[in-house]
Amino acid sequence: PPTLTPQPSTLNRQPSTAHLSPFHSLPPPPPGSLLKTYSVGVIGLGKIAAMYGKPTEATPYCHVGGIRHSSRVKLTAMAEMFAPARERFQGAWGASFPDLAYYETPAAMYAAGVPDIVAVCVRGPAHFAVTMEVLAAGPKAIFLEKPPTCSLAEQDLLVAEAKRRGIPIVVSYSRHWR
Repeated sequence: PPTLTPQPSTLNRQPSTAHLSPFHSLPPPPPGSLLKTYSVGVIGLGKIAAMYGKPTEATPYCHVGGIRHSSRVKLTAMAEMFAPARERFQGAWGASFPDLAYYETPAAMYAAGVPDIVAVCVRGPAHFAVTMEVLAAGPKAIFLEKPPTCSLAEQDLLVAEAKRRGIPIVVSYSRHWR
């Protein structure tokens, strides 16, 4: 008959890091490396962009927290039309991103140079219009918060435009349980 082997207790184990990106703890690419560090611009400074986490947390659960902990991306630009939101962000995260450029509009951000990756973190009803503008600016990739659009018709147009331009869009479905 089979024998049961006692399993080690889980009470004293460290939390799993399996959920982290494979790039989470990688060192920066060495000088002259073929690995590139990608610039990131964030549009919208709501909770998922920055306020679900704090710079002091080991794994802050927000876009800028993930960016801060990755050696493969660098937050270079932020577009937010509401001055109080920019000020709140600067108070909480400004010291973590001392070289960050702040813009009142995405258009102003693109005029200064289109980031490699643009994260769209505005409220859901604005996702379609803002993402279409991002596609027109021509980044290498887009990270779009859920829901990607408010209708299947908008989704079809967004997918067609992304395919036409050859720009991948990743839709974030994190925090879907709350």
